[in-house]
Amino acid sequence: MDSDPSIPTPTADKVSGLPNGTYFWRVKCTQLGPNGGVDSPWSTVRSFTVTGLGPAPAAPSFITPANNAQFHVRESFNIKWSSVVNAQSYILEADDEPTFSYPLNLTLSPINFGTQSGALWGNPLTIYYRVRAVSADGVRSLPSATRTVQITNAAPIPAGVSPLAPANAATVQLPFFVDWSDTPNPQVPGYDLEFNTSPNFGLATMVLLLSPSRSDYMITRDLLAPGNYFWRVRALHGDVGGLWSAGRAIAVTAPVAPPNVNLFAILAEPGNAYGGNTAQARVMLDNPAPTGGAVVSISTDIPQVNMPSTTITVPAGRTDATISNIATGPVPNNGVSVGIIGDLFAGFANGRGQNSFGVLPILYGTSLSNESVVGGTSVNATVTLQSAAPPGGTTVRLVSSDPNIVRPPPTVFIPAGATDVDLTIPTSAVSVATRIIIETGTDVDGYRAPQTWLTVTPPGNPPPPASLSSLILSQQTVLSGNTVTGTLRLTSPAPAGGAVVTLQGSMEGEVIVPQSVTIPGGSISATFTTTPAPETPFPRWVFIQGHYGTSGGSQARMLEIDPAPGPATLLAIGPAGQDVIGGNSGRASVALVIPAPAGGGTVSLTTDNPSIIHVPASVTIPERNSATSFAIGTSPVTGLPTGGNVFASAGGVTRSIFVNVSPDPNAPPLLQSMTISPASVSGGTNATGTVFLSSPAPA
Repeated sequence: MDSDPSIPTPTADKVSGLPNGTYFWRVKCTQLGPNGGVDSPWSTVRSFTVTGLGPAPAAPSFITPANNAQFHVRESFNIKWSSVVNAQSYILEADDEPTFSYPLNLTLSPINFGTQSGALWGNPLTIYYRVRAVSADGVRSLPSATRTVQITNAAPIPAGVSPLAPANAATVQLPFFVDWSDTPNPQVPGYDLEFNTSPNFGLATMVLLLSPSRSDYMITRDLLAPGNYFWRVRALHGDVGGLWSAGRAIAVTAPVAPPNVNLFAILAEPGNAYGGNTAQARVMLDNPAPTGGAVVSISTDIPQVNMPSTTITVPAGRTDATISNIATGPVPNNGVSVGIIGDLFAGFANGRGQNSFGVLPILYGTSLSNESVVGGTSVNATVTLQSAAPPGGTTVRLVSSDPNIVRPPPTVFIPAGATDVDLTIPTSAVSVATRIIIETGTDVDGYRAPQTWLTVTPPGNPPPPASLSSLILSQQTVLSGNTVTGTLRLTSPAPAGGAVVTLQGSMEGEVIVPQSVTIPGGSISATFTTTPAPETPFPRWVFIQGHYGTSGGSQARMLEIDPAPGPATLLAIGPAGQDVIGGNSGRASVALVIPAPAGGGTVSLTTDNPSIIHVPASVTIPERNSATSFAIGTSPVTGLPTGGNVFASAGGVTRSIFVNVSPDPNAPPLLQSMTISPASVSGGTNATGTVFLSSPAPA
């Protein structure tokens, strides 16, 4: 039963993928109501006989895992099968019994793109898998041979991993890298890495335990102090830990820390990479690097990301360095989640920085120009990516739930650098209104985009309500500081009162489109203007989407924002909070979105407690640099701690940190107050005076 009452419930279906034999079938009606459903009696039984294989693809064959393979509870594993000629998609079936009698209780997805999936099970059980190929006409192949997998914590544990670096008895200087061999079936997280002061690795002497997702990890001063340690590593296999490696001894020495130069941040620019595109990041110091430059260690915890090197050098006199050509994914579909989010790390002197970074599917999906068309006419469609296609381009598959009625091309190709492709999809005449579902996906990462629905009607049906037909941008690229005009067009004139089209579009949190645009009643289109594009040091892609309709009506375009010189605009002030003893000084840093323009960039500073907290009126960041630090002075305080906010402003952006000011515990006591009792006495009599100090009197 369709959610739209104007679309009749189908009374026919197509069968394929059955082995030779005689089959019996029957059908019943189900009527849904507010309190559940009511079923009719079963129809009379009929039979049919399958005598041979029609125009169906060949059956795939499993590659991994091996038959009767065993995995531990919550241990993920890959499922791979052979590619089949003329297969448009695949169906991976999973059940808890080898006969695969319906319903298939464990099947995760009704359609698979590509030849890989995966699984992770949270309890012991036996799973039976089989896979089918499906042609562009929707014809299923015969099923593959069944593959059996057992989930049990009694599964064999692979051989332990081996330490690679540092060598035993090595001396290393912070920050440094730990490296070990890969486990055959890596997990996320995949390993336990332990540092201990005892070669026996006792619990009481353990100083650091980490759970990395890669077979390497960067150790910085905030994680481990200089000293003598022993380290070991083991792989994780779901709920079961692997064998610990042999321990290695290392001597850890203090990092080189230039005076007044610290790590301010590492920033992924932008925060996500899509479909195998390379990425970049920016490393920022809080003051210019000294003579000879500053060597910053860099790393990641994402298995599908590889940094171009383990260090980046900030040139002398500069605060910034760009990490280019960060290789990414794509992330294979493991049957549980799509994409992966982790961190990029930087280590310098005594500091460590990290920034969230995602590797995600590149495909957004398919938009149609109409929610409903008369059979025999065509509908326009747009396949949109979430960023520019990588070198080599991106191939997208399209699958119709009934190719006899709606037949999109099996694939469309989006060339490198492009973000979408327009196409025309023909339809066939129908006798009753029919809902067709179009699936869109990519083989490279096994991603299946949200479905697109199209209603195909016979001639004479009432026209559908207006829906959003297109979203067109006046230009596909824009420089920071400039605007773009968007045009929204409906399938038919807006109703009385107008059509409110909702809009979305932001550059990593900075919204650049209005929340909505109203197309006046009787009109078919309206325009909107973006806000000035935000400053950015690298090209970014902004996903702009509009929606107005019932079953569809969503349109999307990508806008590329390119760097351009602009005024000094504040990015951040840090650290987020500080504790200072009154009378002493603290230190904070400010940074700009892009390096300061010619003449430098000025950041204004204020505080809401100037009697206690003292900051300069402003600081200047030199030309081509992005950050600088400044001193925060404080006055002595007594009694309870106090504090206040420090505000930084530049380019219309204000950020703040809180500074907590505490009394000096070693300061001599001060007179807090004095009382005399009674307050009035007769001459020749005594009164008692009491003095109160700010802290206990010294011994």
